[in-house]
Amino acid sequence: MASDPDSLLVGFDRYHVSYSNSDIEKDPNQVYELIFKLLTNRIRVTKLEKK
Repeated sequence: MASDPDSLLVGFDRYHVSYSNSDIEKDPNQVYELIFKLLTNRIRVTKLEKK
């Protein structure tokens, strides 16, 4: 998660969503649901080994 005065960035690696302040004011539950999903879902880790 990252924020600045104009926006909020939620996610990690390639999967992230950026919300402007007006988007957050319109539907704050959408942001809360995404944060909850990121904190509670399992993260799959793939180990790659070179030989």
